[in-house]
Amino acid sequence: MPFPVRRRGPDAAPLTTDEACELCLRLLAARARSRSELAERLVAAGAEALTAGQVLDRLTEVGLVDDAAYASGLARSRRAERGLSRRALTGELRKRGLAEEVVAGAVNGATTEPDAAVALQLAKRRARTLTHLPPDAQRRRLSGYLARRGYGFDVVGPVCAEVLAGLGGGDELDLAVQHMAEHGSEPA
Repeated sequence: MPFPVRRRGPDAAPLTTDEACELCLRLLAARARSRSELAERLVAAGAEALTAGQVLDRLTEVGLVDDAAYASGLARSRRAERGLSRRALTGELRKRGLAEEVVAGAVNGATTEPDAAVALQLAKRRARTLTHLPPDAQRRRLSGYLARRGYGFDVVGPVCAEVLAGLGGGDELDLAVQHMAEHGSEPA
């Protein structure tokens, strides 16, 4: 029997243990979730804190809820698929309600390569799509692309300089910046 949709109201009965368990299993069937995420969903559906705790304890006991494995898998996939920095990975895992030691372990396990090396690979791949743009636009777009993945200026600046120099746009950009500094206007 599928889980009925409940509307929380003053007269609504709290979820039973079976209903709370069924809700958790349905949520976990769709994708892995942290214990914190499941607890929030249970409370929102009308489960009492004691019932939610008992259900989550049982699911943890049988191995269906494992925050460390969840965090590790999520960090590895986000690093591989999106190229997120250590800082961005940490933020995403914290947002999911994971404990600091779980977050730290997952981020350390997922970031075997230094951020600069990952950012360089991302930038090289992205730069191929920017060759039709003027050098200043290439630098802006490449910098923004890396910044949105959580890389700081200490990584973005050198990586952009290296990649754009390889495209041949670095010298033109340096001349444009120098001209602007000297004359205070756009280059001719």
